[in-house]
Amino acid sequence: MVANKQTHIDMRILKIQTLRGPNYWSIRRHKLIVMRLDLEELASKPSNEIPGFYEGLVTALPSLEEHFCSPGCRGGFFSRVREGTMMGHIIEHVALELQELAGMEAGFGRTRETSTEGIYQVVFDIVSLFPDFFSSTLSSGLLGKALEKQIAQVHLVNPRDFTTDKHRKVDDEPYGGGVGMLLKPEPIFAAVESLPVLPRREVLLMSPQGQTLNQPLLKEFATNYDQLVIICGHYEGVDERVLHLVTREVSLGDFVLTAGEIPALALINGVVRLLPGTVGKVESLSAESFESGLLDYPQYTRPAEFRGWKVPEVLRSGNHGAISKWRYEQQLQKTRRCRPDLLES
Repeated sequence: MVANKQTHIDMRILKIQTLRGPNYWSIRRHKLIVMRLDLEELASKPSNEIPGFYEGLVTALPSLEEHFCSPGCRGGFFSRVREGTMMGHIIEHVALELQELAGMEAGFGRTRETSTEGIYQVVFDIVSLFPDFFSSTLSSGLLGKALEKQIAQVHLVNPRDFTTDKHRKVDDEPYGGGVGMLLKPEPIFAAVESLPVLPRREVLLMSPQGQTLNQPLLKEFATNYDQLVIICGHYEGVDERVLHLVTREVSLGDFVLTAGEIPALALINGVVRLLPGTVGKVESLSAESFESGLLDYPQYTRPAEFRGWKVPEVLRSGNHGAISKWRYEQQLQKTRRCRPDLLES
């Protein structure tokens, strides 16, 4: 791959595979080309840091001007390349455009990182009746940037797409009577079984009776798994037989929500922020609440005084030893006052 006359950058095609019929990459697309690439030095380098890359791409494939991408307008993809986007994202668009130019109808592309560094971290497969619920959050803030950089990937699958009746029914009344409706097992099983199976996989059900989500559990998910399949419950819950799919139930706490999508988002956010590359300063992760078994210390920024409330003098002293001592004392005080159970444990 040539960025300009002075810069030569390589990547290697490791494997090309054509798929026909139902496959684990897409529910609806039955004709796919799967390519496995080693991006080598390009894996962690955004496009705006490669000299001449933007200009070279515009010259080589001007028709990419028609790709809207996330800006939602003509030229949107090129603006992303100019501002800086990751090579996996660029390859996706280039591959689609080359197929279009060759007369092949294309409109679907997906990049997934493998367990090998530089060849494509945690993949989240969310089984949800309301996939649109995730759109805004997954494209915003640090989480959106992390997904853009392929630090993690989120794929949404709707159980309703796997129903077999004309009404696309996903729920029914419980045997023995009772209030409300239960999610049927067949669509959930079919949705989960349609997904690729990565080596280190956990299938989670967001449920009030599950294991309480906490920082150690988030760390476990971030470090020990390649794939987290998250089943989002609704109505009065799921048919008990769905638990045969599930390896772990997870709860936000001792309360009930209207939908499993809310705790699923909390879990995704908590895991992704622990993955390398999401948070700018790694040391900031180790200085937060629960990392040391204590709550975080109070923090202040400018102005030094606001409505009569002053920033503690020690924080303005420049004495780092005194600041560290003050912060630890504040952590102990806050934990005793707000979460004494943490000290007991």
